[in-house]
Amino acid sequence: MSAKPSTTDPAAERVIGNAQLVTDRAFLEDVIAGRMNLLNPRLCDDYLMPIYSRIAPGSEMEKLFERAAFAYSDAATAAAYRCMARMVCEAARDGTLRELREDFEADDRDDDDE
Repeated sequence: MSAKPSTTDPAAERVIGNAQLVTDRAFLEDVIAGRMNLLNPRLCDDYLMPIYSRIAPGSEMEKLFERAAFAYSDAATAAAYRCMARMVCEAARDGTLRELREDFEADDRDDDDE
């Protein structure tokens, strides 16, 4: 009994692989350039992590991915900073800065306990 012949054409696999690489590269470049909503809650799980799973270690794509990951991280950090700044401004306006500070300190203590 002979082995079943492969129905996958290696040339077709290369074309599909190259097309995916081009798509992944364009997506990562869009992330880096901020041409999309970097605060999309599904960006990491639905887009970045699948791309990461296709990247060869040490490749140019890995370097591009790292740049995209930093852009994503920077956007999330900036959003958190803006959120906290808004909270502080509102507390200052409302005369509740002391309470806000106490809440932050309590959260820090809770984090230390974990």
